[in-house]
Amino acid sequence: MPFLDTLIVRKPDGHVKLLVYRKTTRTDQYLHFSSHHPLQHKLSVVRTLLDRNRNIVTEEEDRKQ
Repeated sequence: MPFLDTLIVRKPDGHVKLLVYRKTTRTDQYLHFSSHHPLQHKLSVVRTLLDRNRNIVTEEEDRKQ
């Protein structure tokens, strides 16, 4: 069940795990590194994706994906 940026999955044993939800129409394009944006903005994109992974995903195997 997708909710906001999370995908809630019920495991067979009854526990719940959380994953990052991405629509099938995603393009995986964020901010091109050679664009004329400040370096802070470019690094912020990477930091945000890493924080999202660290804070939302509950199981280590899923984080590696």
